[in-house]
Order: sequence, then C-alpha cells, then structure tokens
Amino acid sequence: MQLITPADAAGGVAAALRKAAQATGASFDYLLQTAKRESSLDPAAKAPTSSARGLFQFIDQTWLQVLKEDGPSLGYASEAADVSRTSSGRYVVADPARRAELLALRDDPTASALLAGAFTRRNAQALGSALGRSATPGELYAAHFLGAQGAIQLVSLAANAPTASAADAFPAQASANRAIFFDKGRPRTASEVYARITAAHDEIPNAAPARATVLALQEAPQDEQYGPFNGGVENDAAPFHSLFKTGRRSPVSAYVAQAWSSFGAAGLVSDAAPATRRRAASAAEAQPAARAQAVASPVSAPAGIAVRSAATAPVEAPSFAKVHLAAPPASSPAPQRIARR
Repeated sequence: MQLITPADAAGGVAAALRKAAQATGASFDYLLQTAKRESSLDPAAKAPTSSARGLFQFIDQTWLQVLKEDGPSLGYASEAADVSRTSSGRYVVADPARRAELLALRDDPTASALLAGAFTRRNAQALGSALGRSATPGELYAAHFLGAQGAIQLVSLAANAPTASAADAFPAQASANRAIFFDKGRPRTASEVYARITAAHDEIPNAAPARATVLALQEAPQDEQYGPFNGGVENDAAPFHSLFKTGRRSPVSAYVAQAWSSFGAAGLVSDAAPATRRRAASAAEAQPAARAQAVASPVSAPAGIAVRSAATAPVEAPSFAKVHLAAPPASSPAPQRIARR
C-alpha cells in the first residue's frame, strides 16, 4: 500500500483546482474557497445527512446532471453517454454498477474540480440573466449550495422580504443544513441566511463582482529568480561560505579541494570488477602481516573498521582508503562543520 502524505494530498488538490480553473474559466480563488467550505479540501469527504460527496460535495442528481451536460467537453464523453435524462427531469444510469462508478468519480479531485468549474460557469450565466447584473462570488456559492434557481430565489427573498423564514422557502435544504438555517432552534430570516452563505466568499481578495473578473483565472505565481551568491565574486580565503561556488562550480577552497582529491586518488573500490575483488580478497587473506601493518596508522579509526594505506593494498581491494587532510591555511578561520545539501 502506498502512503500519501498530507502535503502530497494538498498538492494534488491544488493542481486539480488550477487545471479546472484553466479549463473552465472559473476563478481559482473561488474554487479553492468553495472546496474549503464544502469539504475542508478532503477529496473523499461524505456528508452524513445527504448524498453529498467529494471535494465539492455534489449530491447524486447534481453530479449526474453536470456530468451529462459538461462531461463531453471536459474529457468524460463516455461517462456522459451512460447518463440519461427522464421525462420528469431526473438523471439516471441504467446499470447500477455503472451508476456507482460514475458517482464514485466525485472522489477524484480532478474530475470533481473540473465539473465544479463547469457548474460555476453555468450558474454565473443563469444568475446574470435573472438578476440583470453579474453575480458576486458569494451568490455563485449560493448557486452551488442551492442550485441556480434556489440562489435566484434567495437573492430575491433577501431583497424583497428580508424577514421571511428561509427554512420555509427551502425546507429540504434546511433539514440537511440546520446550522445554516437555524440559530439555536430559531429559524433564520432570508437576509440572515443570505449573509451567512455569501459572506465568506464575498471576502475573497480581488474578487470584484464583474462576470469577467469573477470567472478570470488567477495566474500562477512565477518561480523566484535567485541571483548568484555574493554577487558572483569568488573568495577562496573563506573555506566554507557554500559547498560549491556559483561561478566556476569548483570546491570552495583549497582545503576542500585537497580533501576531495585524496578521496579521488584512492579510487572508488566499489566500482572494481567482481573477479578483481575476489582476487584481491584472496591475496589479502594470505598476508595477515601486511594487513596488520596496514591497520597500524596514526589516524584513529572506529572500532571494527580497518584503515588501509593505498600503498600497501591493491586499489581494487574492497577497503577504505586512509586520507590525510592538510590543515587550512593559518589566515583562514577553522571550519566548524560542512553543510551538505
């Protein structure tokens, strides 16, 4: 089983939202805020009081409708073909197993985000035509929550009968979302529910209530361009200002160059051919005195590790090389540690 970290999951959701914004013209900020409110950015979220599921909490009927209407233009033509609309306006799938597969697509952040973007685009058109103006981001969210006709009804009710009970106007939605429609058992008014639904989205930065702006894709931030370290000036007198220089990409100082050269001179014994390593090992076993002499060295070694001299053992032998490091020049500060990147 492959484990996915929270960072990986968040990165996948962000990529899905950005792809949907680009494909449908919906605002990335709007999609992000909606996904946060609907599912806390959990692609597999499920509502306990309805069939709502996925990143954008589509209920079964809304999902099948958007899949049927917008799926073909978003790469889901075969899925859309399996959805039918009845004479009563319901969306159905003949095969129960296939229906379950199509509804499970809501757990796919890419599919969910793409259809949410398409749904937002349709809602913006419907609200704009009915209201005679462009919908605000909050009103677009009301359309996501109540459907386009429900959002139009709520906007009208809040403007013309602000004290009317919103629960009376939307009984099914009120039953599944009591925290929005009721305040400690008291039915909230239409104006209160309107404010509660739209407030968070209308606070989206730079989300002006113009249709072109609401549906504009936010450009992805460009990667920062970093300049050369220390203005590109090389300084061999400073032993460890970085691991590599920014100009000619050589070791920082003569001290490091000598250390690396010593390792290179000993050779990478792990690259030796297997047959050569076997011959070297046999020769080493036949010369215990030479091994003992090779171990004796003024350089202390951890217990159990033999330090060989390159002069007393074949280069091909699978052993460690003794390395003599010269001290840094007196004029340079003694290094404390090497930061490896």
